[in-house]
Amino acid sequence: MSEPILTFNAKSVSCNKLEKTLIGRKETVDELFNELHEKLIKGETYQSLLVAQRGSGKTHITKVIYCRLKAAKKLQNKILIAYMIEDEYGISNFVHLCIQILNAFVRYNEPGSEHIPAAIESISELASKDQEAAIKKLLLDYIGKKGLVVLLENIETVFNGMGSDAAKLRDLMHENNKISLVATAQALTDNLTKSNYPFYQFFKTRHLKKLTFEQSFELIKALASLEEEAIREPLLKELENSSDTKAKIRAVYELTSGNHRLTVHFFGFLKADIKSDLSKVFIKQMNDLKSYYEQFVKQLSVQQQRIVQLLSLSHQPLKGVDIAKKTFLSSSIVSKQLSELAKKGFIDKTKSGKDVFYELQEPLMRICFEINENPNGIAKLFVDFLKVIYEPSQLKKQFLLYKHGAKNQVGELEDKYNQEATMYGMALEEQGEYLNPEVEKILKETSKEELAPLISSTILYPMLRGLNIPSIKKSMSILITQFVKNHQINNLYNAFPNAIFHILINIESYEKEKLQSIKEYLNNTFGNIDQMKITLLMLNVGIRYLSDGDKRALFDLSKEERKVFNDFVLAPREKIN
Repeated sequence: MSEPILTFNAKSVSCNKLEKTLIGRKETVDELFNELHEKLIKGETYQSLLVAQRGSGKTHITKVIYCRLKAAKKLQNKILIAYMIEDEYGISNFVHLCIQILNAFVRYNEPGSEHIPAAIESISELASKDQEAAIKKLLLDYIGKKGLVVLLENIETVFNGMGSDAAKLRDLMHENNKISLVATAQALTDNLTKSNYPFYQFFKTRHLKKLTFEQSFELIKALASLEEEAIREPLLKELENSSDTKAKIRAVYELTSGNHRLTVHFFGFLKADIKSDLSKVFIKQMNDLKSYYEQFVKQLSVQQQRIVQLLSLSHQPLKGVDIAKKTFLSSSIVSKQLSELAKKGFIDKTKSGKDVFYELQEPLMRICFEINENPNGIAKLFVDFLKVIYEPSQLKKQFLLYKHGAKNQVGELEDKYNQEATMYGMALEEQGEYLNPEVEKILKETSKEELAPLISSTILYPMLRGLNIPSIKKSMSILITQFVKNHQINNLYNAFPNAIFHILINIESYEKEKLQSIKEYLNNTFGNIDQMKITLLMLNVGIRYLSDGDKRALFDLSKEERKVFNDFVLAPREKIN
């Protein structure tokens, strides 16, 4: 039976599997290990710090470093390894840290460690004033002439607990030039960056980048390749050949923001329910993630928990004054707590003019709490919306094919497309019934995967671009009737996002009066359709932002929605202007 890749505990996974799934991290690991190995061979020390958000693969990397150190033949009998647990709770002074280092030797059966528990028990019987010297001597005696590599995760939390006692660790390492510290941190806090702290400029620091979509896809394929043959072969085939599956993975990537741990987590449902409805399965996964995120929230102060809870349930970013009002906390308290939450990596702040907007840094954390509070709310709709717009049919390239068009070779295609769109629009305006055979042909001859993009580019966009408002209403009525008749109405809804994006990209070519009329008509016609809510939100915000000049309109979108708006509207506009 195949060994599972545990989502929240890479330490329990075999070294071989962790090496095979080191996607997007191998270059960093190779560099770190080679530098560490070279120093240890020479009898020197090496101090390293990896910085990244929760779930970025730090535990994965630390376990790989441990495995490589244990397997390094040239280091046998030269070093000891203290592989600490991921969250070392309860370390409030130097003595506690030394005890945990000694316990790590016992946990991983380092040579001679069987005598350590009894020695620690004896030291516990000493007077408090004598314990520190005794525990320090026990540690140094055990190390002897060997080098020591301490693998310590979330070092900023440990240092926060130790306070001024962190200086004693620094003194120990200075007095005994045999201790290497390979550490990780979620953020560069004061105890790592301020010049008055003992570990200022002490480490060689590396920042882990989020996985790209290509890396996330490769990670999922690597995970699939480790499954049993009965699961592996059909799963790999599905990943390689199904555009629907690739669209689901892209939607998951956008929601997880390239988070390594969450990608592994979602592989579980992709494996089990790869052909299921994405949003339904997605909601089921939120139950697991809720407890994952809650453990971090519980470590915050009550005031910070109150702010995080508010931002978790707010679909839009909020200004400080609104946070103070909704939490019933004073502005000064909210300002201080927001600053602390930003340092801890919980929130992002974005400035717009004189206003500053705050939101949770991890979109999936907000979506997790939002879905658990309201399973049928807008977060569920956004999952489906992402799946539609990331259907892998090179949609982004189509953005370069319209009137304000693009440069070089794209220009010829642009002209040809506009001519065809104009001619088709004129035909529609002259005889509404012309739509019926055209739609029948498209519905009959087009595959499910290609249907929405084709409807968007050959019917909806030319209709909205080339016809006057009465003709749009007439043609849309015919279109809706035709799709209902053929039981394809959902495919019509799925075609709207890219048609709307095209309008917003080329918004200068529309008269303001027509834009407002299109907006009013579409909102009145489709406003009660769940599947259209995100699309209409993008349209309404886009017109306010691009046509009306309301720069704050973007903050009616959540963080992940603003990213979509940037990718599908603002970025293409920059390319064609």
